[in-house]
Amino acid sequence: TLGSHALRALVPSPDFTRVVAATADGDVHVLAYATEELPLEPVAEVSEVVVSGRVASFHTAPVVNAAVLALLSPHGPEGHDIVTCSTDGTLRCIDARTRLEVARVTTTSKTPPTAVAACAASMLIALGTGDGVLRLYTRGLDATPLVRLGWKGVLGKAAVTSLAFAADGSHLAASCADGLCVLFALAAGASEPTLATHFVVDAAPTSLAW
Repeated sequence: TLGSHALRALVPSPDFTRVVAATADGDVHVLAYATEELPLEPVAEVSEVVVSGRVASFHTAPVVNAAVLALLSPHGPEGHDIVTCSTDGTLRCIDARTRLEVARVTTTSKTPPTAVAACAASMLIALGTGDGVLRLYTRGLDATPLVRLGWKGVLGKAAVTSLAFAADGSHLAASCADGLCVLFALAAGASEPTLATHFVVDAAPTSLAW
């Protein structure tokens, strides 16, 4: 069990060996397989199959969403960030290995974050808030601050409900609570998106995926 609070996000690691789980009390957990071969029959204890480790709770309010960002440099992999957003108004990056907070961003929106997504190919983090604003941050490896605002735009008046990057970083999809869906194109190395298309569906999308 991960506690008595609602589960807000389940995000697999890039290599699918672990899952990041975020709960409504602000806690973040990392789930991993305890065995190389999954059982074909029911087990007496879940711990025989999956083990969980709690990441230090840095948020002061419920976590809304989470993402995992693989950090890539010209020399190769540099580790992973667990990226979380919360109703405390912050976006936080936590080092998946050390479990320490490495970056924190507080938005200027009067409403809290509602959605987050991250892309290793472009080293971008997308953050949506309840006032319909979309922000794109660049995640640096050496320069300070490690997370820097690269672009900010208004999608509409309704809250951003979901965000998803294409695996190659070429596109970003966003949806809002009023049913608006927007697709942006992202040029290589750019943090400012170009509107590709948009449309409206009858109900608010709760999830997006490529």
